[in-house]
Amino acid sequence: MLTFTAHAKVNLFLEVLDKRPDGYHQIVTIMQCVTLADEIILDATESGPEVIYHNRPACDFHDDIILRAWQALRDATGQDMNFSATVNKRIPVAAGLGGGSADAAAILIGLNKMFDLGLTTAGLTELAVGIGADVPFFLSDGTKHAEGAGEILRPAPPLPDCEIVIVKPGIDVSTARAYQDFDDYDGDTAPPPGTLAKMLGAMAASDYAGVCANLHNSFEPPIFAKHPEIQETKDILMAAGADAALMSGSGSTVFALTRSAEAAANVSRAGRQMGASVYSVKPCNKPIVAVD
Repeated sequence: MLTFTAHAKVNLFLEVLDKRPDGYHQIVTIMQCVTLADEIILDATESGPEVIYHNRPACDFHDDIILRAWQALRDATGQDMNFSATVNKRIPVAAGLGGGSADAAAILIGLNKMFDLGLTTAGLTELAVGIGADVPFFLSDGTKHAEGAGEILRPAPPLPDCEIVIVKPGIDVSTARAYQDFDDYDGDTAPPPGTLAKMLGAMAASDYAGVCANLHNSFEPPIFAKHPEIQETKDILMAAGADAALMSGSGSTVFALTRSAEAAANVSRAGRQMGASVYSVKPCNKPIVAVD
């Protein structure tokens, strides 16, 4: 039996560019993993595969990203790999936090180890690209500058030490629908010139104020236009004392940054008062962690 924690991510910077021939959009993003994590327990079995979810409904076979990861490994190696996976789901779904992608990455790592498949990290990453755009990130370390569809990864300095409050309002946003809304939106979604360079420079200098000043997400204008309650969530967190706040990924989660635990407690309280799910977390440096 193997146990892993699969950590969520937030996007500190996300610029969505043109649509590619394969249907994915070109993006430029900075992803940071955080301490909010699913727990995944893997067991070899005589039949399978079987995926058991706690705290979320089971998925249709073809929609389950864990089973897509298993299929990718089976197709690449020719091994059936009968297993069961128990997923204690703590990362909210349809939230822009990469929970499904993190789970898929944990499955790639876990099955590779459990069945002695011998694939390198580079080999797993090549398979990950076909499973989901964020999955390669979760096979790397905790902070990355990503381009392409998210599969071209470069090192990035870690987020300066801070408190992060993740707030998910009572609404789900489909990633596919969010990209369609982005394509249909006729307003401006681009960051101010030089924002990416300023963000990376601030992170390299551990300049917390500079990080707060350069957060950006191209999805915010179209998603806020369609779901004003997400905009309201961000406004409430800022009014409660956040130094900065941003929607993560395609939403619906908004994360807030603070320097002090007291400010984070105030922001968390505001999130709970609006009836949202609230998670107080910290940055971390490894998306997938094996538990002894």
